[in-house]
Amino acid sequence: QFAVTLELKIYLRQIYARPDVAKAGLLKLYNTYGADFLTVDAAMTQFIDADSKSNPLFEDNNRKLNVATNLRASTTLLSFLQKNSDPRIAFYYTKANGIYKGLGQGDVNAPNSPEAGGVDPNTLSIANNKATDPVQFISAAESFFLQAEALAYATANSVAITDPNGNTDSTFYVNGVEAAFIFDGFTAVNADAMIAGPYAYPGGTFERNQEAIITQKWLSMPGSHSLEAFFEHNRTGYPKTSNVYSMFADHVTLNPAYIPGQFVVSATSVLGNQFPQRLLFENSERSRNPNTPPEVPITTKVWWNKK
Repeated sequence: QFAVTLELKIYLRQIYARPDVAKAGLLKLYNTYGADFLTVDAAMTQFIDADSKSNPLFEDNNRKLNVATNLRASTTLLSFLQKNSDPRIAFYYTKANGIYKGLGQGDVNAPNSPEAGGVDPNTLSIANNKATDPVQFISAAESFFLQAEALAYATANSVAITDPNGNTDSTFYVNGVEAAFIFDGFTAVNADAMIAGPYAYPGGTFERNQEAIITQKWLSMPGSHSLEAFFEHNRTGYPKTSNVYSMFADHVTLNPAYIPGQFVVSATSVLGNQFPQRLLFENSERSRNPNTPPEVPITTKVWWNKK
């Protein structure tokens, strides 16, 4: 099931770059393999609160650096959770001085001069991170969202696949949101209340459906799959990118023209008004491995990023 779900991810990643390959792959996964995808988390769960036996992020950030307050809330995600009254805000963040408060994405200079109108770092919400947090390779929620996108894509592009149990893209969307809530310690009832409100599935064009699916996938990934959310944003363009920065120059006030949840270019980016498009090989790799490929600019899209 893990292998088949991983293949599903690989084929969906190619729907814009190699649509014929993607469609043939979907036909194989559904009509030959029987759509036998993950229904549970594929994860490492054996972590304990002990030296070198904890969740890797906790081990590096909290134990090795000895800084439990290093990871703070980004306005991008926090504002979206607040706008939609998403109860998972309490799972992702700890209140500071009784409230949730985020920092503009990449605004690393803001906490350095609170006396000059900047941000006191002690007033920013801390990202929750526990020693026993599991590491998900592919979560149940991600599997359901992949299946939702596959069926929505198939409907829009006349790919002859169906779920063997008669489920639709809408069904898997609901399953994905419910699984994400359950992983965070909530219930399907909590998820269904959100699906009946701000997280309703559009059921319209593929673009609208894809945006809803990818946005909910993004919401399921903080602390575990942030890198995957980066790739998905580059692949699909969702969540959308804002044409204004999230915070005013005082680093404190939310820009009223900013739409909560939309991605913004880092305030301290050296790339201008654009996002990184790929990962770079580390210097240690280049210095020790003569076969390392030539460096490609970080702003050059990878081959599958064709949308």
